[in-house]
Amino acid sequence: MSRKNAFARLTYALQRSMSTGSAEGQEVGIDNSATLWASNPRNIRGDMASVVPRQQIRGFFNYPLPRFSHNTLMKHTLGGWELSGNFTWHDGDRLNVTVGSDWNFDGFGGDRPNQVSPIHYLRQKQGNLLVQWMDKSAFANPPAPSADNPYPFGTLPRMAVRGPNQFFAGSALMKNFHWKERLRFQLRTDISNFFNHPNWSNPNVNLSSSVFGMIQTKSGGGRVVQLQAKLIF
Repeated sequence: MSRKNAFARLTYALQRSMSTGSAEGQEVGIDNSATLWASNPRNIRGDMASVVPRQQIRGFFNYPLPRFSHNTLMKHTLGGWELSGNFTWHDGDRLNVTVGSDWNFDGFGGDRPNQVSPIHYLRQKQGNLLVQWMDKSAFANPPAPSADNPYPFGTLPRMAVRGPNQFFAGSALMKNFHWKERLRFQLRTDISNFFNHPNWSNPNVNLSSSVFGMIQTKSGGGRVVQLQAKLIF
């Protein structure tokens, strides 16, 4: 039995991708829409924040199953299959908490609240599809606009909240049947979400919402199995 050509890889990334936009690679003015620019147009540099998960782990393996070269029947039925798999884990999306309105009436939305205490992640499950992810008491509305401070901005940094951890895994089982020099028949099974593991979606980060800090849905769907047959010539 042969076990040659097995391969595995594991990578860990500690990353920080800074941006003034709402996604990686987006910068102020790239879409020519002022409402999507930095929420504090007077302090663009201060609105720079990481927009990707802080930590990420990825793994992959490919393992040729035994070929049973000494038994013709087992060689053609059970031998020669290749098993592969992969997974990705990261420590949650970076989320931007907002007041829910143009609080200081400067024409730019996405105003952020004040941070009045450390952010506590409660992770309290209150039902099958409802999780209290974080405590609202850490946030408060900024002061109202006044003559002394006509354009108040909240003290909470942009992208200051972390969403739930995310985990994805898949696998595949494949075998090639060689009939002639240029004719090959391939059978393959692909499984996504192998462990049938649902991920929590991100919480509501609109401070004016009655469900602020709550997670109400799951993402990723269930396990999906696909069977494929391919003739290659």
